Amino acid sequence: FAPTAAAFCTSIHCDAGNAASFNPTSGNGNTKNSIQYTTPTISGFNASALYANGGDATASASSSNYTGFGLNYAAGPVGVQFGTESLKPVTGSTVNAWIMTGSYNLGVATAFLGAEATDAADAGKSTGYSASVSVPVAKAVTVGLGYATDTQTLAGSADSKINSAGVQAVYAWNAATAIYAGYRKTDNTARDASVTTTTKFATGVRYNF
Repeated sequence: FAPTAAAFCTSIHCDAGNAASFNPTSGNGNTKNSIQYTTPTISGFNASALYANGGDATASASSSNYTGFGLNYAAGPVGVQFGTESLKPVTGSTVNAWIMTGSYNLGVATAFLGAEATDAADAGKSTGYSASVSVPVAKAVTVGLGYATDTQTLAGSADSKINSAGVQAVYAWNAATAIYAGYRKTDNTARDASVTTTTKFATGVRYNF
């Protein structure tokens, strides 16, 4: 559970569809066994709260559970989203995470900034930041550029770090259909200081029903 991230996303968490895609209770991208409430929008603000029970209790341990809270603001050129979530597994330590994103429409371009963090006693901490810009370069074509970095720390070990940068182009074919193509390069620096570089190219068609 998290607010919608920036339109162009290069964070290591983005492949699952949002900037803080931690949610092991999900079966298909939605939180199962859950109840959620979203308030009406008042003066640009709305909030959501969610609770889910994993339904996976054992004879010696209670079920996992998940809670999330989100606050969103949108008015004029400004958009701000904040989300926090907590997962208590059947075994192991509780995982807590938060994310905050902001956007500003400058007219000629829209700028995005984001920050997120995850903390678990037995898995260490992860802190990430992202910045991106979306620029309409023609009547139906928008180009996005983005950069993100994420540092993972664990007591007694050296830090690991991921840096990622990418570019994306979207062509709005009509009101319902968009064609997109994107490229991303990621450098993963492991705790032993070795660096692995990966590249990813994606293209496809989105249709909104």
